[in-house]
Amino acid sequence: VSTQSTGKQRPTMSAVVVIDWQVDFCSPDGLLGDPTDPCRPMINATNKFVEAARTAGAIIVWVQAGYEIDQTLPPGMAAAFRGFGDEVATRLVRPDLPGFELEGSLKPDPLDMRVTKHTYSAFFGTNLAARLRLKGVKKLYFVGTMTSVCVAASAQMAVFEGFEAEIASDACFDKPEAHAATLGHFGTFYGQVRTTDEMLADLSPE
Repeated sequence: VSTQSTGKQRPTMSAVVVIDWQVDFCSPDGLLGDPTDPCRPMINATNKFVEAARTAGAIIVWVQAGYEIDQTLPPGMAAAFRGFGDEVATRLVRPDLPGFELEGSLKPDPLDMRVTKHTYSAFFGTNLAARLRLKGVKKLYFVGTMTSVCVAASAQMAVFEGFEAEIASDACFDKPEAHAATLGHFGTFYGQVRTTDEMLADLSPE
């Protein structure tokens, strides 16, 4: 899915929001990991995009899910997690366990923003929107996992917070059917869906 861009944006008014590329979600040895490493092409695309966007002057935001079923999860999410079994419910991306950490090939910079979220959205119950507004950011580019859950929840809420939002079709992971359906829905009702190369054209000098 690709839709026409609204045009170039000054890089300093833009941010790349990286959602949940964490060990438990996307490393082969993570709690939900797959030994075939299906996230690898999307993680590689994320690394390339982040490096180029940072060089161009965009802000980079690393968002990590930190779930503690009896402390931070809303009741509805906690009930759903219990349905996944005890190990997932009690250990998935728990902040004191290794699965919470970013996937090992990712390269955050000390000056990048870091956010820990406790629901599917990077904006609910965090100060991310306020921090971005203080920086003068108007446009957000979303990458990460899963397209249909945390990426979609974050990008949709970004629109409600008044930001222009795009999802990178080649740097987000989900089951193919869910990925395609979510991108189609987002591109129709919320914002833009493009590749990272198309997004970088917005950030490049005239």
